[in-house]
Amino acid sequence: MGLATIINMIVFVCVPLWGHWAIMLAWSLWWFDAVLSIAVCMGLPFLIMYEHGGELKTMTAARLLPVVSPIVAAATGGIVAEVLTNIQYALWTMVISYIIWGMGFLLAMMVLVIYLHRLTVHNIPPREVIVSVFLPLGPIGQGSFALMQLGKVAARVLPKTGTLIPESGPIFYTLGFAIALV
Repeated sequence: MGLATIINMIVFVCVPLWGHWAIMLAWSLWWFDAVLSIAVCMGLPFLIMYEHGGELKTMTAARLLPVVSPIVAAATGGIVAEVLTNIQYALWTMVISYIIWGMGFLLAMMVLVIYLHRLTVHNIPPREVIVSVFLPLGPIGQGSFALMQLGKVAARVLPKTGTLIPESGPIFYTLGFAIALV
């Protein structure tokens, strides 16, 4: 997730100053970040379950952190796709971003259900980890931003590439905004 912040700043600061090579740097780093986020999302939860067990009473919202990384990478993919000059590269970035958003968001919702059950059955966490109750805001807020950003990219990219039907871009934009509001 830290790499995503660096990539965002490359897009926002370096691309306007340095041009095309900074775009390619951001895109290359985004691909690395996307692969890394998938590996973390798929591997770390199993490692945590294996090493630390699965007692519901001791669970905190920190279990969300590994599954949020694809959501953050998807949002960054939307930011990177917006500045890509090659429309096919933008399309690939957008599609992969939607896929990893779905992967991370669905897993995050599963963890949130289990966490809500834990809070209902075992009360709030101890004072030492009470700050973790704010972590569920991460996948929800970042996931909403990712959908809106990817919808904005879809509205620009899909009509130009002829992918799906010409009206699909604005539909993705509208659906992304509506789902983000929910």
